[in-house]
Amino acid sequence: MIPRLPPLLLALIGGASVYGIKYAMDRFEPKAIGSGKDFEKVLKYRQNVKRVGIAVTVSSVLITGYLLTEYNQKEKEKNKFYQDQYETREIRFRSDKIELEQEQKEKEKIAGEQLKEKVNKMTHLFNK
Repeated sequence: MIPRLPPLLLALIGGASVYGIKYAMDRFEPKAIGSGKDFEKVLKYRQNVKRVGIAVTVSSVLITGYLLTEYNQKEKEKNKFYQDQYETREIRFRSDKIELEQEQKEKEKIAGEQLKEKVNKMTHLFNK
């Protein structure tokens, strides 16, 4: 598995490769010029070199932008995942707390009713 490079490093590598290609083309260009009979070919060659350089620059900028947006989206998704995880935990905690409070109230109500019944039985036994 190839490790993923940070987008800034990729942008630097892309820029360096553009200038490297330009440097190499500048070195090879005098050889391509030749004697001077094929001046139109030389002009077309220079135009093609410029077009390739522009295309490489534009594509490296686009790829860098794409990688940056992809990285930001992954970070947002990761943060959203953790935020959702905490949010669901808090909701579950609140619902459990409400259920426990309701059960406690029901137990107190039942215990109160049982106590009233015992008191009524005791008073009924004393009145006899």
